[in-house]
Amino acid sequence: MKTFEKIGIGLLLGVGLFASTRSVNADEKVHFIDLFGDAILLESDGHFGLIDGGEDSDNPTGNPLLAWFPGGEQILLNYLKSNIPADSNGQYNLDFIMGTHAHSDHLGGLRYVVNDSQITVNKAYLKEYHPEQMNLYNIMWDNQEEYDLLVSALNNEGIPIVKNTEELNQSFNLGKMNIQFYNTEVLDYAFLDESYKLDENHSSIVSVVQYNNKQIFLGGDLDFKTNPMNPLGDESRVASLIGDIDLMKLNHHGQILSNSYELISKLNPEFAISTWTGIDVYQPTKDYLLSQNIPLFETHYSGNIVIDFNKESFGLYDYTGSIPVAKPREPGWYLLEGNWYYFDGQISVTGWKSIGNTWYYFDSNGTMQKGWQAINGQWYLLDAINGDMKIGWHLDSSKKWYFLKASGEMTTGWQQVSGKWYFLKASGEMTTGWQLINGKWYFLNASGEMQTGRKIISGKWYQFNLSGEWIA
Repeated sequence: MKTFEKIGIGLLLGVGLFASTRSVNADEKVHFIDLFGDAILLESDGHFGLIDGGEDSDNPTGNPLLAWFPGGEQILLNYLKSNIPADSNGQYNLDFIMGTHAHSDHLGGLRYVVNDSQITVNKAYLKEYHPEQMNLYNIMWDNQEEYDLLVSALNNEGIPIVKNTEELNQSFNLGKMNIQFYNTEVLDYAFLDESYKLDENHSSIVSVVQYNNKQIFLGGDLDFKTNPMNPLGDESRVASLIGDIDLMKLNHHGQILSNSYELISKLNPEFAISTWTGIDVYQPTKDYLLSQNIPLFETHYSGNIVIDFNKESFGLYDYTGSIPVAKPREPGWYLLEGNWYYFDGQISVTGWKSIGNTWYYFDSNGTMQKGWQAINGQWYLLDAINGDMKIGWHLDSSKKWYFLKASGEMTTGWQQVSGKWYFLKASGEMTTGWQLINGKWYFLNASGEMQTGRKIISGKWYQFNLSGEWIA
């Protein structure tokens, strides 16, 4: 699916970005492997470590939502064997593997690495998975199954597992690199009721890799949602511990509710990289990176990205041409993470937009709005499914009638429509029956029409003048 997209960009990458060839002269590298999810190979002075393993082809729970996730375990194994030199016994050695958290697009491929007879793993860093902390939506994924499968594979191979907070917190060296993990503590949500429970992303470990006065932030799936343990959000807490870095691998693949402006500004990276999960980097994040002159490189569009500590600017400028912060889009509708956006060229539309002779409203993040919306002091009704602005009479989900002007604003008070008079409450709801308005009695029939002349109501005759007032 991605082959065609890579043809044009791959020619630009030259020295700085490349796929599977190994250079014997430059051995302080970080490899961002192009597959579904995260898989990051660290290389330093002949030593190798692997952070996450991408999605796997297995679906142990039979979850239909996982059925379309492309497994990349064979891509991962091929990449490792193409970039790690085999020893005299034909073995490919990894000093360690680390799983950031128990989601299949991170843990999935790791057990295939562990089970491969040609690969030797010396140690595994794996934070404990606690299902009692998870909300019901998160439990429906295959977190527990993927975690158990990996632990079983590690135990079968006799590979030690580092999972206690004290040891996970210790920085360590891989060759000439120094590595520090963050967000290693296990947060106790067991005492919380279901409405306060979270998802596994809050447990995600993030890493900082340091070499030769350069620092790389490797984000897992941490986000900035507030929670009972961290009312300012996990990203805010972690950002305050790290400070300036040179390159940032975006949290949660650049998706919505991650990579807050606070995090990006505190880390202050020179470059940013995102890895692929079938969803583009959240457009406001792209826009913010662009506003801060931070180039964004995306594995989905460029293929494998290998940065070299021994090159100026990690080698990311060692080619002719440039990779845009965002892939040019055709104008039109895009469904991203369950929300609709409309792109008019590179930037998502905000505010009112007329599309195909129909008006739509998009918030400051570009998300198409639905239902009742208060905009500039006026109420508008936008279709609950399609988002199109309603005009004229409309029966909403509460079975109440409203009248909306041709410009979309909800009306109140007396309104003449097609020669008939109607009265709408301050809430916009059309009234029926007897109504006392400004000290005068009026009667509006079941269709809301104001009555005039002589009318029989509930078996009695009443007289109304031309203005609809009841004449006693």
